Amino acid sequence: MTTIHAPLNTKASAMLCPQCSSPSIQPQDTGGYNVLCGICGWRGVASELVSMPFYHEFGSDEGIATALMNDMRNVIAVHAGKPLGSFLLKWGFLKEPFDGADLGRYLGAIAKAILTAIIEENKKIAEEASRGK
Repeated sequence: MTTIHAPLNTKASAMLCPQCSSPSIQPQDTGGYNVLCGICGWRGVASELVSMPFYHEFGSDEGIATALMNDMRNVIAVHAGKPLGSFLLKWGFLKEPFDGADLGRYLGAIAKAILTAIIEENKKIAEEASRGK
């Protein structure tokens, strides 16, 4: 199977913490600071952030999120769709005959939960690394 990639024609910029290089920047409005690093706790103003330009193929931030979700959903469908469908039938979440759209909804919800867990765990790993663990 051949994968076709779109050209990297959308310019974007990642805003990174100047102390630990994390992208986990949160807006804050206290004490003259307007940004906070969610990893190392650095506080500053947005103009102090490191801007790292890059190009991508997704067209927008929403496009990136959609592509990530679609990739995870495809991994689940290809490698675990049948056993998950059997599980859902066994435990009464699906009834026979079932509509493939219902299974697709479950697979989408499972993909979302897995990605949420991955992103949360990635943040914990980054926090530990910033503390030297």
